Parts: sequence; C-alpha cells; structure tokens
Amino acid sequence: MIGCMRIVNHNSNEEPTKTLPFIGQPEPHEPFIQGSFSGLVDDELITLHIQGIGGNWGTGHGNGEWESIISNAREGEHYVVTAEVPGYRSSPASYTIIILGKKAYLVEDGQVTSEEALKLDFQFIPIITPTD
Repeated sequence: MIGCMRIVNHNSNEEPTKTLPFIGQPEPHEPFIQGSFSGLVDDELITLHIQGIGGNWGTGHGNGEWESIISNAREGEHYVVTAEVPGYRSSPASYTIIILGKKAYLVEDGQVTSEEALKLDFQFIPIITPTD
C-alpha cells in the first residue's frame, strides 16, 4: 500500500481519495495513526503529507476525524506529518513520529515519547492578507 487517509466523521457525500493495496495482498492494519481536522469554514480540500515516505498521503474534505495506516514506513525512522489547506495555516504546523515495532509514537524535542500517534489534531486558521 502506498498510502491512504480516511475522514471518519465526514459531512460531505464525496469520498476521500485512497490508494488501494495490490490485489492478492492482505490489507495492512499497522502502524496506525489518527487525529482530527478542525477550524475549516467550508468543505475545503485537505492534503495530508507524511514526509519521508513521499507524495501526498491522502486527501479529504472538511472538518472531522481522520485515520491512516502507514504500512511502508520503516522501523526506527522519523517521519513528519503535516496537513495543508489553501488559504489556511495549521496549528501545530507538524508532528514528528517514529515507528517502533508495529506502532507509531510521537517524538517531542528529539525524544521518543510513550504516547502513540493517535491524536494528531490539526486546527486550521485562515490566513488573513491585508487589503490595499
């Protein structure tokens, strides 16, 4: 599996995009990460990135909870998780995670924590540009 993200509490009828596993391979269930998106006014397009794995990890629309399985991540590697929406900045800007065994853990100030990466919450704040 290259990557997928799923919005759990989704208000729109549109499904988020996914990359599906090759036929014949069992679908992986770990390492699993999740969080939420909030602060969006409309049903804006969200792009989730996991830097170090490559490409857009997934897309979805609007506020809600999200979850993802990052099956091609390597044990002991650090990855940076970010979310983008045009016209917004996110708080926090990113999360750093590490894969240990079949679980993903948060990394804070360069130190691995005991907290699993299950609350990667992104609050979006509109970027206000001055008008002339």
